[in-house]
Amino acid sequence: MILLLLSAAFSSSAQTRNVTGRVTEPDGTPMIGAVVEIVGTFTAVTTSVDGTYLLKNVPADATLKASFLGFDPVEKKADSERIDFQLASSDRKSTRLNSSHSGE
Repeated sequence: MILLLLSAAFSSSAQTRNVTGRVTEPDGTPMIGAVVEIVGTFTAVTTSVDGTYLLKNVPADATLKASFLGFDPVEKKADSERIDFQLASSDRKSTRLNSSHSGE
């Protein structure tokens, strides 16, 4: 009986699911090559040409983060099998580094 209870407790804490979704800009344009990661792990994928992704074996209590250079990252709880992200352009102005070299 105790073994059965321990087995049930372990299996419920280790539940995972596959999560799919799409990463887009606010106007609906797919973001090709955006990164979707499971926060706190080394597991990440990039989106395809239509902005879609598939993450396998996502823990039920995980948080996903979508990011792309020049856009603000977005985090969402992995509470369903489909999670879409909409990334807004970052308001931060890029810093340009100027270097000069004077030859003597």
